[in-house]
Amino acid sequence: MGLVCFYVAFGGRELNEALLRRVNESGKAFLIHSVVDGVHFLRLAVGGLEVDAWHIENVVSVLSNALTEVIDEDPKWCNL
Repeated sequence: MGLVCFYVAFGGRELNEALLRRVNESGKAFLIHSVVDGVHFLRLAVGGLEVDAWHIENVVSVLSNALTEVIDEDPKWCNL
């Protein structure tokens, strides 16, 4: 099993929380959040016997699409 930790650098905590909600509500992937030394980030566990490149590519697409939706829906992100 692998654990991928990441955050969207330009949006701060608020954008990362919006991304987490959007992805989890979609049911296509599940993220959790953590805080270490005041840094908020998202975590994605990747594992299982049947996981292959397609699964990784799919979750990257899910994350990318969700981030685009979150940014497009709120004008405050357009100036970043």
